Amino acid sequence: MSSGRGLTLGAFVADLRSRLAPLSRDDLTRLLLAHAERLPTSERAAFLAIFPDPTDPTDLTGPATARPEHREVDDGLPQRVRDFAARVAAGDYDDPEEGWDDGWQGRYGWDDAQPVPAWVADADALFAEASEVFLTADAQHSREVYDLLLDLFRPDPPGLPETLAEITLDIWSLEATDVPEALARYVRCVYETTPAAARANALGVAWSTLPWSPEPLSLAQVTDTRPVPLPDLAGFLPAWIDQLVGGADGPPARERVRLLAEAAHLHHGLDTLADLARRPGPHQGGISRIRVDALAAAGRPGDAADAAREAVTLPGLEPGLLAGLNDRLADLCAATNDLPGAVRARQDAWRALPSHDRLIAMVDDARTAQLLDDALTVEAAQVLDAATRTGAGPDRLGCEVLLLAGLLDPAVAALTASEPLGWSRLAHPGPVVLPCLWAAATAIPRDGLLRATFTAIDTLHDTQDHERLFRTSTPDNDNPWTTGRASTPARERPTLTALLTEALTTRLATASQPTDLIDIAQRVTDARIDAIVSNKHRSAYSRAAALTFAHAEALTTRSPDQGAAYMSEVRARYPRHVAFRQELDSAAKATSLRSKTRTR
Repeated sequence: MSSGRGLTLGAFVADLRSRLAPLSRDDLTRLLLAHAERLPTSERAAFLAIFPDPTDPTDLTGPATARPEHREVDDGLPQRVRDFAARVAAGDYDDPEEGWDDGWQGRYGWDDAQPVPAWVADADALFAEASEVFLTADAQHSREVYDLLLDLFRPDPPGLPETLAEITLDIWSLEATDVPEALARYVRCVYETTPAAARANALGVAWSTLPWSPEPLSLAQVTDTRPVPLPDLAGFLPAWIDQLVGGADGPPARERVRLLAEAAHLHHGLDTLADLARRPGPHQGGISRIRVDALAAAGRPGDAADAAREAVTLPGLEPGLLAGLNDRLADLCAATNDLPGAVRARQDAWRALPSHDRLIAMVDDARTAQLLDDALTVEAAQVLDAATRTGAGPDRLGCEVLLLAGLLDPAVAALTASEPLGWSRLAHPGPVVLPCLWAAATAIPRDGLLRATFTAIDTLHDTQDHERLFRTSTPDNDNPWTTGRASTPARERPTLTALLTEALTTRLATASQPTDLIDIAQRVTDARIDAIVSNKHRSAYSRAAALTFAHAEALTTRSPDQGAAYMSEVRARYPRHVAFRQELDSAAKATSLRSKTRTR
């Protein structure tokens, strides 16, 4: 299956025409002969077939110069499609021994190879015939053929006999067919065969029945299926916009936003976009985001900021969109030197959809605006209030806010109330709070496993960001005003550990003494080690061993003997867990402790 990222037919033909136009007959002959000389033997006959045979008086034109009106319609193709469907329904292609196509991994970047269904070769051949019909026959006949073919890939397709209605093949299993182009050609046929007054609704229906595609279709792709543009596109766009906003038939809401942005871009540009942003409907949030970006890309940051302020007041915005709009508003406020406005927008973005990146940006901008203490006090109060209302302790991100505000005790309370297992879960406070607890009890570590556990805080969010795991907003690459533009480099932000170091050294507030903090850390560490080793979670043995030595290093700051005694005590607890004791030996190589006891 072609990825669809190559040249579309329209763009290809237009570019080819522009290159051919200045060539003389001799130049063209020379280029063709040079190309022909380099063709593999297997391709030479097909290349010759492009040109009329001068020895055959009946061969007046080749496929390349034939026009649709010169070609006969292949009336047998629809029946061949039906025959193929019948064979699929009868199980003729069922093959438990079918092979695996390792080539899929390279084409899609998937980790596992996927099976090549036995029906793929026949389906590819039928799509190739349908492509020829599209290029050489009338649009009505082409539409009928594509309808029959695509019915096999639609869930519950209408109009098929009951014996065939349960067939739903996976269109992305096709090998030789350019699926995005095939879908675009079908929609083009619908457009060309429908009266102008009914086109918008017809395209809405066609779009809603397209097989699922990881490469969403656009009107530009539909246009580029032929060298000539869509007829009467200007007259079609207003009705198409109305269809996308309020029509019963059409693509899903997220797709509608992308298509609306494209239609606005083709219609009256930013003016149409502004009208759409104020037109009630589920599209408003996504269109407003695109409008903000379009205004910013047009060099109008003030207007973009006003559009963002207008957008964030829209009722019922999904969290991802609301957060994204506030992210943009904060950037625009910062760009216009409205630092307090940037901080307010960062706080609103954080509250709408908390994430590691938003927390860092909020703290960094508040520090720049000299509003850090006020901002952290407000956000920490919100975290504690939410914990009181829900009866659940703060999660990892909430604990990060508390620690940045210097409030160690409620963060430690959340740690001690949490389970000793499940630290890899996004919400678990352990991987952040325990290293900070050690740092508060001793000092910011400079080396050893204490340092490693502290700096590991910065890597926790590489693959565990709320937005990356649960993306709800419209993708940022769907804006025709910004497509192809170089993206603005993101501002370099401080690391979370740098901000935590600052907080623990300047804002730390705790009722506990360092000795009490060490004791709390030991109880948490012991509980986690025991939960891992006693339950034989072998994949976590290395983490338990690292915790053992990290806590031993913390104890060593109180007394070198205490660190050594703790390591011996942990070893003695698990005399029969050989695999864990081996991990202790491995962890000993990374510790800052001078005395390294080996397991025997």
